[in-house]
Amino acid sequence: MGRDAHKRMRDPRFRRQQERETYAPHVRAVNEFVDELRAEPGRGWVPYIAPWHGGTEARVLSVLSDPGKKTRRKGGSGFLCIENDDESAKRQAELFAKVGVSPRDITPWNAYPWYIDATPTSEQLLLGIPPLLRLIALMPNLRVVLLQGNTAQDSWDRLVTQEPRLVRERGLVVVPTYHPSPKAMWHPDPAERQRREEDRRAKYGEVSDALRTAGDAVGGHDAADASAEAEAGWTRLRRVRDAAAERLRDAPGTLTKAAVPAAGAAIALAAAALVRRGRR
Repeated sequence: MGRDAHKRMRDPRFRRQQERETYAPHVRAVNEFVDELRAEPGRGWVPYIAPWHGGTEARVLSVLSDPGKKTRRKGGSGFLCIENDDESAKRQAELFAKVGVSPRDITPWNAYPWYIDATPTSEQLLLGIPPLLRLIALMPNLRVVLLQGNTAQDSWDRLVTQEPRLVRERGLVVVPTYHPSPKAMWHPDPAERQRREEDRRAKYGEVSDALRTAGDAVGGHDAADASAEAEAGWTRLRRVRDAAAERLRDAPGTLTKAAVPAAGAAIALAAAALVRRGRR
């Protein structure tokens, strides 16, 4: 492979193809949701998910911190994509390819989805939770959540605090590792640098293993299991509805805006779980 073999967004033809397919069926719901996020006052710009990825059909949700410069329309691609013209994207593309995970099996996202070019604050991480819940609700085939970096892991911890049953009810495998940027990998001790790289390789391998295991398990539910899960899901849906309403009433200050989409996202999340179970 060449030095920049995975930086396909450098190719104007590839980039134009992604632009033409922004609302292709498999990414339409996700990118329409991005349009909604862009329209929120005072937040700013959000990159689309490249059609190169799986969108609503993906089985892997890859979460980083916040959109990088190469995701911007000016000077970049306008998309979240592992084929962007930056080293973090290239490192991901290389490792996913090495472990046999297809780009169409991945949907990339960020703990704080709006472009800020800075580490998200605690409040921004809270504001990023409702969009992350909404995205998960749009992905009925989701099996693995790959958390790349401390910010992504912190965001996920906050999300699970709000929705403690999410991982079990969706049957998710959660895999934490280092951020793919060269800066995150650097350490003055060569042995520590090597350990970090080995951790990333091993965790990408866990993602691949989890997908194979999920594939082997398809069809393992009988009708009684499905019925029991559906009943439990509707009970959960009612609880989420009531809890979301209470959270909305109690939310202070700027977080009131976050509570509104959180209520809808939580309800959509429970409903998506029921849809997923019904497809088994």
